[in-house]
Amino acid sequence: MPSAISVLQDHTVLQCRSLDRLYLNAYIPELQRPESVKRFLERERTPIASPALFQARSDVFVKNLHAYAESHGAPWIAFERGERKEDRMKPLFAAAEAHLLPGLVGVGVAQERTTGWKGTKRLLDHGGFTFGFSRVSVFVNVYYCYIWDADWGPSFIKLSGYAPWGGRVYLNGHEWAKRQLAKRGIGYVALDNGFRAVDDPALLDEVTASLGAAEIRAYFARWMHELPQPLTAEDRDAGYGYALSMLQVEVSDTRVFDRPIRGRQWFEATIGEQLTLGRPETVALLFGRRPNRRTPGRFETRVVTTYTTPTITFRYKHSTVKQYLKEGLALRTETTVNDAYDFDVGRRIDHLPEIRARGDEINTRLLEHEANAETARARRARAHRARPAGNRRRSTGGRPPTRGSAGHGAPGGGGDVQPPPRGLCERPTPATCRRAPEHPARGVHERAHDL
Repeated sequence: MPSAISVLQDHTVLQCRSLDRLYLNAYIPELQRPESVKRFLERERTPIASPALFQARSDVFVKNLHAYAESHGAPWIAFERGERKEDRMKPLFAAAEAHLLPGLVGVGVAQERTTGWKGTKRLLDHGGFTFGFSRVSVFVNVYYCYIWDADWGPSFIKLSGYAPWGGRVYLNGHEWAKRQLAKRGIGYVALDNGFRAVDDPALLDEVTASLGAAEIRAYFARWMHELPQPLTAEDRDAGYGYALSMLQVEVSDTRVFDRPIRGRQWFEATIGEQLTLGRPETVALLFGRRPNRRTPGRFETRVVTTYTTPTITFRYKHSTVKQYLKEGLALRTETTVNDAYDFDVGRRIDHLPEIRARGDEINTRLLEHEANAETARARRARAHRARPAGNRRRSTGGRPPTRGSAGHGAPGGGGDVQPPPRGLCERPTPATCRRAPEHPARGVHERAHDL
């Protein structure tokens, strides 16, 4: 069976390092503090900054979004609890891609728990009252705007139906790279969320390396300008607007093999040595950070075999590293960063290049660590075979043979310890024999050897 190193070096036909799934947080920075909320509502030309103004804005937003979806032929879908939203939207995305029609393909409505501003009435000393604001957990409608974009393909923007109208953005770096290659006339064969083959691999590396925060901001600005949103044009002119931060970033390294059997060979050669990847000392080596007793999370390695397809997973704080096979043909090494603070990096989208660099470093270190572990194992095996036979211990579980075993002068070489002679401390009493001898048969063996 070939070694893991030879599989990667001699049987890899394509390597692709890229950002994969991106799950981002959309928020309005000026509506994150109670005093800022009051200033925002005082612009509504009302004597009191009332929370009722929030509901009025939300109602207008939902009404305009419904009208926009209807005018563009996008269905308004009410999701059931526990329903897989992605499965529901796949046919709509496929139809949009078949006709190359960018735009809104559907709006999904679901009830989800989030945080919102609650107004509390407070009496004033001189008479009258005002409102104070505090964050509470609320269960409100959220609106998934599913978009097929010319640059990004399938994506969505989710907006909450209540103040401060936060949201989420989902994008995929591999889908973005596919469309950049198509625009340049470069042929490729798609893999499940990746590439199986590319006419110009060097250009693929250049394209995936160019993806950054600017491309993400351009997408978000384009569609927030196109779609109805809670903020009006007057609000945006006054300096209110959305910003993006990172919730989840996947950084991947994909090695495509020449034959499907190579992936199985790589795992068979590697998996036995990788059960210690989750230990603190190995995590410190791969992540470049030293865990301590206050480091959250569990240090463990999980090896899951689903339908004979293995997966290696281990964690550091909120982040996860995983290795698995894509379509049985490609090895995917994937670092998922769920909190940029794990690496002392800010969460704003401006810090995406730093997270990308950290993810690439972890993936590279892991593959190098696996190669070094296999080399060390092979070196130990050669050293063991080179030792003289007399210096090798018998296969006794790592323990030296007991006295009287074969090779130590016992008659017959059986090594079995003889039972003590009948009557020797047969019925111990506190007065005569408080404890049986630790080696009751030792004298018997010695006398038999002398005879």
